Amino acid sequence: MALDWSEVERSRDWLDRHGAAFVCLGRLIPTVRSVVSVPAGMLKMPLPRFAAWSAAGTVAWTAALTVAGYALGQQYTQVERYVGPVSTAITVLVVIGYGWRVARWHRKP
Repeated sequence: MALDWSEVERSRDWLDRHGAAFVCLGRLIPTVRSVVSVPAGMLKMPLPRFAAWSAAGTVAWTAALTVAGYALGQQYTQVERYVGPVSTAITVLVVIGYGWRVARWHRKP
């Protein structure tokens, strides 16, 4: 386990205040978009609120990709040249952050 109960409580308070932004912006970030529903569900974010903000973030991401695709035309490899490394970097940071939390949690007495 990488969380103790005080962190769960703090997360619940934070999600109550910033949940809409977290869900909406989380849908714009590679890797995070795949797991944004987990904390929202665990902390019982109301489904209509989650669905609305999730849809808003998904529409924004899809629109950004559409505009990029239209602007670049057949040069879609140019998009991948930038999006690929950013996505990989975010994934690596998430894995390192989680590993650090797990290691720190196991060191607690």
